[in-house]
Amino acid sequence: MNTLISFSNYYRFKARLYAIPTSQNRLGVDPYPRYFIRPKELIEVMEYSSSPASIDDGYSKDLSSGLYLRNHSKLNDGTVSASDVEIQFLQLSMNPPYWYSNESTYIDWVQINMDKTRALKLEAMFALFKTPTVVEAQVDPDIPVRHLYIEVEDWATKKFTRVENKPWPKQTKTTIMKV
Repeated sequence: MNTLISFSNYYRFKARLYAIPTSQNRLGVDPYPRYFIRPKELIEVMEYSSSPASIDDGYSKDLSSGLYLRNHSKLNDGTVSASDVEIQFLQLSMNPPYWYSNESTYIDWVQINMDKTRALKLEAMFALFKTPTVVEAQVDPDIPVRHLYIEVEDWATKKFTRVENKPWPKQTKTTIMKV
């Protein structure tokens, strides 16, 4: 019997917020957005809900995200392993809005990060820090232009599903009676 297992995960992670001083966020002209975030290290993964009624199910409201969070029950019961979580986090961190893995995802990544609303949010986050780290061109193979970065904490949500093959339950002590 095939069972579909779904995960609604909230990921909190350490990240770097990058600034590319030469970029003007011109789509089709600048190869990199002026500001973007790249996740670096997973801090925690939790189950989330957006419904206030979730408090009745043991969720607590998180003030920074506005979501309702609780410890991940699927991690505790063995349905999801720590390696599953690491693979999911890697997938999250290598796809838009955080990074790209091919030409199609590159286009999405650039469009998302060059969006005015997102760019202004990231610029405001970057402005809160006075001393960013400067990296000269050709030092970082992923970003071969001169750039700045700061260490931040960020969060994201993602839903994953997995099909798992489980055996049919055995019936025991079944009595068939004639009515």
